[in-house]
Amino acid sequence: MKAAGTIALVLILAAAAAVEAGSAAGVRPDPAALAKQELLHGRSLLKQKKIELGDKPGPSDSDSECGEWQAGTATSYSTDGTDHGDKPMAPNDLGEYVVPGKFFKARNVVAIDGGEWESDKYHYVEVFMDGTLGRLEVWDVCRDKDCASDNEKCCTTNKETYSDPGYLLDIETHATSSIWGLERAQDWLVAPAWYRVCGSFDFQADVEEFDMECTGLEGDGKCSDSVGTGEYGSGASDSSGQDDNADSTSDSTSDASSEESNSDGQDGQDSQESTDEDNTTDDSSDSNGEEES
Repeated sequence: MKAAGTIALVLILAAAAAVEAGSAAGVRPDPAALAKQELLHGRSLLKQKKIELGDKPGPSDSDSECGEWQAGTATSYSTDGTDHGDKPMAPNDLGEYVVPGKFFKARNVVAIDGGEWESDKYHYVEVFMDGTLGRLEVWDVCRDKDCASDNEKCCTTNKETYSDPGYLLDIETHATSSIWGLERAQDWLVAPAWYRVCGSFDFQADVEEFDMECTGLEGDGKCSDSVGTGEYGSGASDSSGQDDNADSTSDSTSDASSEESNSDGQDGQDSQESTDEDNTTDDSSDSNGEEES
């Protein structure tokens, strides 16, 4: 292991020296050499910083707002176009919108796999990784067609790395740095993490506040007008509560109808008794008349 680490370090230093030599000579650095240098650096960091899943988080104040804890895969990506795992992207291109750079310092952003986008977009996701809990916002989506040519199914592959069917937590680099203290995580982070999806947030308020430009996932200018359809936490049982109320109302209505029916039956019985009494009186009267005659 030490020998492998030494070899990796030598390769990193050699690549760095080559880049520096080219810069000193006034020659533009070779992009391939830069990419290889960062890839080697990332692999060495991953070996040094081994992240394990660990125990599931205990109870917290947000339990009622969220679903169950599950195991997923944490990765990282950069929105400034320097992520070598994906195709080059325009700076500040975020899901359905183009956003100002300051947005990433104001919000902790995570991208999820396209398979969960419709249910979980614009929801909070809590991620527990390496002993630290972060609360992120789903603003972006990872799709295999956006992956680099040497890893054409990067989203699906990462999603299924630590669980089945798996869940991808592709965390934007500002969040991996500020919450977990991981630098340049987009070049090396592939780690297990606990996650749970929580309630939604008012994304349209942020769209207005940060003056975002709607471009749409397909570049057609069509953006979502509502949050994802997923329901999590105790709020997911609201519809059941409504059904219970409906059942209760139905029972009350049934009871009321029954009482009215009983009342009508009693009234009918009273009416019949009154009629019988009248008939008895008439019979008595007729009898008295016959005796008098």
